[in-house]
Amino acid sequence: MFNIIYGIIFMTCLISILFSVFLFFYVKKYAKGDKNTIVLAEYIRQGANVFLKKQNRVIFLVFALFIIVFGVFSYFEKHNYLSILVLLSSALFSFASGYIGMKIANIANCRVAEACRRDLNKGLRLNLLAGAIPAICVSAFAIISLAFCLDIILY
Repeated sequence: MFNIIYGIIFMTCLISILFSVFLFFYVKKYAKGDKNTIVLAEYIRQGANVFLKKQNRVIFLVFALFIIVFGVFSYFEKHNYLSILVLLSSALFSFASGYIGMKIANIANCRVAEACRRDLNKGLRLNLLAGAIPAICVSAFAIISLAFCLDIILY
């Protein structure tokens, strides 16, 4: 019974992620704009990458601290060692969500500006589609992580 439910959960998440990949390529096919917009978008991308590296470093340190604490608790049998696996899976999905969100924001930045120059309605639609990509991925990752946690708890 649970295998069928897990299969449905993972297939639904896989379809969601594939749909977000489709949206990514749909957003990417729009024009980037003129030379000044492209140069400005490159500066924004560089700054966003620096921010993402610093943010990931801090998150990594926090997760490492929690893993050490859970490991000590597991050693003294005050806590289940499987919670470390749950924490690692959530760390992995957190990194993936941040990376995907930042990358699509950088890619969509100049494209949305160029679309708004031509037609505000088209720019708004493109902006909503670009924002839907990380939202769909975060939701799919959260559901996969919850299913993983439920699998650990039940078995």
